[in-house]
Amino acid sequence: MNLTKEQALQKIKELQEYIENSEKVSIGNINYPKACEILGNSLFRSDHFICEYQWYEHQLATIIRAINYLDNNNKEWIPEFSNSEYKHKNWFVKSGGSWAFNCCSVDDGYSCAPAWLHFKNKASAEKATKNKTIFDLYCKILG
Repeated sequence: MNLTKEQALQKIKELQEYIENSEKVSIGNINYPKACEILGNSLFRSDHFICEYQWYEHQLATIIRAINYLDNNNKEWIPEFSNSEYKHKNWFVKSGGSWAFNCCSVDDGYSCAPAWLHFKNKASAEKATKNKTIFDLYCKILG
């Protein structure tokens, strides 16, 4: 592939921006405000929702969408269940009165979990459970 000098400089600039953004955002430090920033969404407050449960779901869904966005080269990714592309979701078990991460399972067709709970990449799904903000949201939703 032959690039002009301007095209090569543009590609270098894009790569530098990508590296800078990749270093700033990791699954370990992503939270709701950062996810909104990544997606270009407005921040909502808890009083925008009828109940706390909806507020927790909204935050978790936004964070998962942002992680999938980053995993999909800064393009929105929506799980499509009419194809055989793998979609990953986290499972939790009740352990001693609290929730614990059990495993990351794969769906490639039918799923009993809502689409917004699915991750594009298994590694991202597993890393998400180590993020305290994300784990706490899962626990609040699970009850």
